[in-house]
Amino acid sequence: MNTRILAVDYEYLAPATLKEALSVLGEKEGVKILAGGTDLITMLKTGSDANMKYMLDVKRVPGLDYIRYDDGEKTLHIGPTATLSQIEKNDLVKEKYEALSEAISLMASVSVRNMATMAGNICNASPVADSVVPAICYGAVLTLASSRAERTIPLHEFFTGPLGLNARAADEMLTDIALPLPKPNTGAAFFKKARVKSDIAKNANRMRDIPIQKALIRFKTLLTAIWNGSIECIIPSIIIKKINAYALKNIAAFILGKIIPSHWYALRAI
Repeated sequence: MNTRILAVDYEYLAPATLKEALSVLGEKEGVKILAGGTDLITMLKTGSDANMKYMLDVKRVPGLDYIRYDDGEKTLHIGPTATLSQIEKNDLVKEKYEALSEAISLMASVSVRNMATMAGNICNASPVADSVVPAICYGAVLTLASSRAERTIPLHEFFTGPLGLNARAADEMLTDIALPLPKPNTGAAFFKKARVKSDIAKNANRMRDIPIQKALIRFKTLLTAIWNGSIECIIPSIIIKKINAYALKNIAAFILGKIIPSHWYALRAI
């Protein structure tokens, strides 16, 4: 992959500030943001049509690689250029957002996680983006900024369709990922069904805000819903057409059955 030539003519831009980056997005068309580059560069090297005239490299814009907790808001904030490795190894993430740390640790290889960003993983809008599932569990809210204005949107409303479709306008940039502190007696757990650790997930499950007394009832309800074909708790896979419904139900039930006993503490059920 690294020997492939980028067969695309484009202009490389490296803004010094966030204001400058937003100005470029507002004034030019065909701009692609480079934060980690693990998705964008791969797409360009494999000959995919990225429709890119300008590559906007924001990796060196100061102050965008933060991971900080706001005591007043009781919210964790993650910047757009914070790498997956930084997030995975952050002590607060490991303590309070275990499912996110676990999900990131299962993503790709160490070298990729050292470059890739959670913001890029979200904006790429793949239906099997590993960091998205736990982030939705934690009620993540995104901040989208442009030279016109700034707005927020819940992560679960950000995705508008399969394979890259999302609510980000062409002149906007994802500038913050906010994760509220999990509520007492609730938790989230992540389990990935794949052939090897670095493989993309075939499907993923999420459980959130489960009070102690309802944990087992919810578990039974989820299994029943899955088996009856009402699988709203399953994030569809890009390869879902290659998996028959019976196999998908069994995989989903297996994952939930694995999560409950092995992540009982994380789910705050004791």
